[in-house]
Amino acid sequence: MGKEMEITKIRDGFIEQVKTAFEEHFDTFCLVTGSGELAFPGIDSDGNEFYYKIQISVPRGTRDGKGGYIPWDPEFDAKEYQHKLDEAAEKKRKAEEKKKQAEEEKARKREEKKKEREAAKLAKKLAVKGLNGVIHEGIEEGA
Repeated sequence: MGKEMEITKIRDGFIEQVKTAFEEHFDTFCLVTGSGELAFPGIDSDGNEFYYKIQISVPRGTRDGKGGYIPWDPEFDAKEYQHKLDEAAEKKRKAEEKKKQAEEEKARKREEKKKEREAAKLAKKLAVKGLNGVIHEGIEEGA
């Protein structure tokens, strides 16, 4: 038996073990939907049925250019994947921080404009009534 056929036989045996384990553990059926593929049902929080799909393969690795393969390194791939997740989380955090700063800047500018409008209102009153008129207006309103 060639190496390729041996690997296929081992993979198929493993798929059968996984299928049996899922059927027993989840008390449900499991379908073989393709070469190295399993599907089994699930139910979401609204009671709708959907299917999980699991793909099982035995990666060879990458070609070495001499007709052979460099074995697959799952630890390297796991670290790379974690690195991608960390980068995405950092990017999201920075975007949220930038958004928060923009909102704070917008609120600050709104306050500034409000104060400018109030100052312009007061300047207009001063121009129309004069300082004495504005002072007496404030006293009369308070009385």
